[in-house]
Amino acid sequence: MNRAFEAHVAQLDRIDVVVNCAGICWKKRVVELEDDEWKQMLSINLDGTFYVARAAARVMERQKAGTIILISSGQGITGEAGFGAYAASKGGVARLGEVLAEELGPNGITVNVVNPGLTFTRLSRDTFKTEQDWRAIAARSTLPRLGRPADVAHLVVFLAGPGSTFMSGQHITTRGRSPGQLSGPHDWVFDEARALGAELPEGM
Repeated sequence: MNRAFEAHVAQLDRIDVVVNCAGICWKKRVVELEDDEWKQMLSINLDGTFYVARAAARVMERQKAGTIILISSGQGITGEAGFGAYAASKGGVARLGEVLAEELGPNGITVNVVNPGLTFTRLSRDTFKTEQDWRAIAARSTLPRLGRPADVAHLVVFLAGPGSTFMSGQHITTRGRSPGQLSGPHDWVFDEARALGAELPEGM
């Protein structure tokens, strides 16, 4: 990773912004997790973020400027049943962001953490499959739609731009979420999910 960053600097002189957003997820109770599944989740979601952020920080400290944006998750703030490995990995990303902001701030480097709620991607489509899953998602949203990648991307662009130069060590969440459960049938979620490409069983 260090060689990759140094090669970039050799070609373009500097690195201004780095966004860590690779990740995997699946739904499985802690007692059912295999050792390899736990290690894989932490390796990709947490270790990968650490290696990229560390390499970026080494370059940015030399140039006394830069922005690092870590993509954590709402699960990194409050874990939910079935997401033990994912929540642990994303919680680690969130704490890493806080530490990096403290350590790198004196060199003019900003570090912020984005915590998306459910965002409809291939990953979420493959993770949530049952009617119960989708109704639970809808019951937490005050907005009658699912999050989209563009909702997260717009925030990342802001954090990478001039409007956020006095923001560091912050956790920003993208989710149209209520702090509690909202009553109602929430049938809108099935049409919304289908419109975005989810393959849901008939009758949902």
